[in-house]
Amino acid sequence: MPINPLWKNFLFSKQAVIHAENGVISFPTATINDQVICPIVHLGVLKLTGIDSATFLQGQITCNVNDLTESQSCFAALCNPKGRVITTFLLIKTGNDFLMVVPMELLALVHKKLQHYLLRAKVVITDESNNLCLFGVHQANTPANFLTTTQSHSVITVNLAQQSSHLLYLAPVELAIFSWQQAIETQSLSPANSDLWRYYDISAGIPWLNLATTEEFIPQMLNIDKLGGISFKKGCYTGQEIVARTHYLGQAKREMFLAECDINQPIPAAASVIIDAGQESFPVVGKVLSAEAGQNSYRLLIILASTGYHADKLQLKDGPQNKIKLLPL
Repeated sequence: MPINPLWKNFLFSKQAVIHAENGVISFPTATINDQVICPIVHLGVLKLTGIDSATFLQGQITCNVNDLTESQSCFAALCNPKGRVITTFLLIKTGNDFLMVVPMELLALVHKKLQHYLLRAKVVITDESNNLCLFGVHQANTPANFLTTTQSHSVITVNLAQQSSHLLYLAPVELAIFSWQQAIETQSLSPANSDLWRYYDISAGIPWLNLATTEEFIPQMLNIDKLGGISFKKGCYTGQEIVARTHYLGQAKREMFLAECDINQPIPAAASVIIDAGQESFPVVGKVLSAEAGQNSYRLLIILASTGYHADKLQLKDGPQNKIKLLPL
């Protein structure tokens, strides 16, 4: 995962350690608590500029681009023609341009897909991941409005949780460094490992995808409709027919749940199979979308069949100890 050299040196000055095998950034004195600041390296940024940017996006993604403002962002999906989600993303309007925050693992794929549909549209798509540094501030039990956005002096903040302050910061490196230091000084925050941000994203029900889960689910299976990221009135976009048909027929065959499992087991990989141990044949009833370690358990987002399983008998296929407990989302 590429990291801006100045940003990397700043994090090193704060005793950060970058683990080459998985890209996780950790701090030797980090503890898990509810008042933290985390570097974010698993998300990247694509920028769309040009007079046709809004029109182009309107024909490609699930949300209504015309509803966006500089103070209200949107979480939405980019689908293939069969209505399967290539990626979920956070869409931010800044002036006449748009920023798409996408999983770094899928960024090149998304860039290529969008470029394929440009045709004669006057749009330029650039990878800004090395120019915009990302970090997050999480403050539990601090009320904040979902997807409200603040833009000041090239620093953008977006709240990604519905019941707490879970702020994603995007800024050029010099401003990112200043904003990090200011947040530490004024809000009594503790630096935390980058994978803790994944844990809080999962807890907030944010369904990020990766190479193992791309083009696997339709948007409703990922709760994109419940997050306000699907417009059923704006007209055609790639995959729209399948998404609309699912909506008007009433319900998707699978849906997303928050869950947890024993932290003493290996962390579940994306696309890991979930079975129903309450039935004799141990049928497959779902898959893991994402998982991350907390203090006492793994927190997971899982996709399950809408019906036909015992909620108290769910477990990962790879071992009877890996029992899954559903949580309120």
